[in-house]
Amino acid sequence: MTKTFKGKTEAQHREDMEHMKRDHREWRKNLQLEKTGFFPVFSNQIKPYLQGEDGNPSGNAMRLFIYLGIHSNNETGEVIGVNLRMMEQFFQCKLRTLQYWLEELEEAHLIKRVQAKFKGTSTIFLLPYSTNSYMEMKNKREKTTDTVADESALDISSVQ
Repeated sequence: MTKTFKGKTEAQHREDMEHMKRDHREWRKNLQLEKTGFFPVFSNQIKPYLQGEDGNPSGNAMRLFIYLGIHSNNETGEVIGVNLRMMEQFFQCKLRTLQYWLEELEEAHLIKRVQAKFKGTSTIFLLPYSTNSYMEMKNKREKTTDTVADESALDISSVQ
């Protein structure tokens, strides 16, 4: 008797897996032929940002990062074709929430907002990210925490 799992034999599962692999290859090939834009996510470099440590961008900030990536120029990293109002509508959130997420991404060195002129609109750029930039951000965060702890110790000693 042939063993089954979820109503299929092992051979049927293997066949399904081959179909999925083929479908994925065809999908990618069709997207390349259509010259559809893409947003690369480099798994080893982005993984540390997803680990949920204190100080890492929130899940919603990372959703915004992906959204910005989808709307970015692959050559320059410049986010094009969207503005804050469009993002508010897409994410169904308030402007302040959106600005908070943008601040999280800036603090994580994943984006940079540049304002070319006084009271002008900001342009958002995706920054190159890597495990090194993540470690730099983490070290900076730890130094800030250590400084605050040192200052607290000084305050306590000055009271005595």
